[in-house]
Amino acid sequence: MTITKNKHLYEVLFRFNESGQAQGAHAQYREIVKEGDVVLADRIGDAIPVSLLDAPDKLTVTQVIGDAMAGVVALKDEKVAMCDELTAQVAALEVDLAAQVSALQAELVAKDANIQELLAQVGNLEIRVVELMPPVNLADYSEPEAPTE
Repeated sequence: MTITKNKHLYEVLFRFNESGQAQGAHAQYREIVKEGDVVLADRIGDAIPVSLLDAPDKLTVTQVIGDAMAGVVALKDEKVAMCDELTAQVAALEVDLAAQVSALQAELVAKDANIQELLAQVGNLEIRVVELMPPVNLADYSEPEAPTE
């Protein structure tokens, strides 16, 4: 597995004087070392003074803001990629669901046709039972007598 080292902006602190003017700043960077997905080391570096004025030999506010913006852009790109992946997964699920619904509807139609066929057979059997029954002579049956008190 490959070992990767990632260093990104962790914190920026600006100090202001009593009149609200920027007086100083420092930044801290976070360093993460991984082997694959396993974190081997994760540390926050020492505070580095940040120059409020552009200076070739010092870390400047412009550089820190650039690092911060790079982080924001990376997160945005990651979000877009995740949204695209989720959209594709949802589309695939919708296709799969539509296929399942179609299959269930076809199964329902087949079962309904089978039920209708069975009901027709039951109706034919009822007719056949009536045909095979001996005729009933109502005269052979008398009404029960009413109880007397």
